[in-house]
Amino acid sequence: MNALRCVPSRVSRWARAPARSAALAATFLVSTLAAVACLAQPSGTAVEYHHASFNHYFITADAGEISFLDGGGFGGVWRRTGQTIPVWIAAGPGTLETCRFFTGATYAPKSSHFYTPYAHECTLLKSDPRWQYEGVAFQLMVNATGVCPGGTAPLYRLYNNNMSGAPNHRYTASRAIFEQMRAQTWTPEGSGPATVFACIPGSTQAVAGSGYWDGTTSAGEQIFGAMFDDGSFYFLYAGGSSVGLVDGRATFSGSSFSAPQARDFVMRPQPAEYVANVSGTAVAQSRMSGTIATSQRTRTFAATYAGATGAPVSLEQIAGTYDGVAASQEGSIEILLTVSPSGAVSGSSAGCTFTGTLWLRGTTASADATIVHGGTGCALGSASTTGIAVYMPDVNGLLIVTQSPDLDDVFMFVGVK
Repeated sequence: MNALRCVPSRVSRWARAPARSAALAATFLVSTLAAVACLAQPSGTAVEYHHASFNHYFITADAGEISFLDGGGFGGVWRRTGQTIPVWIAAGPGTLETCRFFTGATYAPKSSHFYTPYAHECTLLKSDPRWQYEGVAFQLMVNATGVCPGGTAPLYRLYNNNMSGAPNHRYTASRAIFEQMRAQTWTPEGSGPATVFACIPGSTQAVAGSGYWDGTTSAGEQIFGAMFDDGSFYFLYAGGSSVGLVDGRATFSGSSFSAPQARDFVMRPQPAEYVANVSGTAVAQSRMSGTIATSQRTRTFAATYAGATGAPVSLEQIAGTYDGVAASQEGSIEILLTVSPSGAVSGSSAGCTFTGTLWLRGTTASADATIVHGGTGCALGSASTTGIAVYMPDVNGLLIVTQSPDLDDVFMFVGVK
């Protein structure tokens, strides 16, 4: 399993300094996105999957396909990446039908799907016998300038240049993932200086669980977390011999929520990763309770709302040098991590270097993040990890949570400047 190995021994400094580390994690994990306006037409969610041996990506908003793949269809070779994309599922002002195509037997077994809202691409592929037209998948907006209107957000498309022996495209709403794939020589396809492919619904109306949460589990652990307006969440737990992170994306029906494909990254006592079923209820800005169930254990939790969302910030405000802790499933190290006014990240410790970039999500306290690990002290070598960064202006604190490309490890940093 890939892990951070910049540690003098396998004894984690979570154990050596639990009060400081837990307090930092508790403080900085409780941050979330500010709500923004959304467009009125009905929207849905496209889920992304990855085929590791082909290095191919696939998205679908079809409930039947999602259920089939999550249930182990095709031998379970397609795994969720944890990324989702909001899409419109019905036509509305400014939206365009998005054609879906399949390469069929042309590149079998590495067949691939392709999506486009552009009429000229749709017409061209309909006349190409190598591609099978499968109908309209969902709705997107396009803008020739690459600037998405208010209430929407950019969607990026990248092409693998047939590196796998077959064409494949990756669609992502994350600028960090866009930059990561471009660094792997995938070709961006879009318009404007930012190479935007299309526009998707912006942040949705906040779910009942949006905000900061602080509580305990039935295993005697403290649990601290943030749930974003789209239902994505990050919960750190610590207590006794246990330290770990549960993350996923919850869907809500009123006050009830469910995240059957969440992940539990155990950092202590033994590094491990499990699929987790997280479910429960939330009363907006009041209380949350639920269950975290894996193949190894089930525990309940109860938490209370811990405050309003973070105030909007700029990269210039985030910039500075942070004294904190970097951790993975292998252990943790103390490190100074510097963020420049342009969002560039740099730091090093014990033969392990960290470089990367933060891209603000609009004018909020949250950002997409890429961290590249390097040096002989890091098991991740030169691999990039991608995820989120959250800034807490009240305490000048920074939290970064990213995952390895194979989703087998999580990297966290918490610090103050």
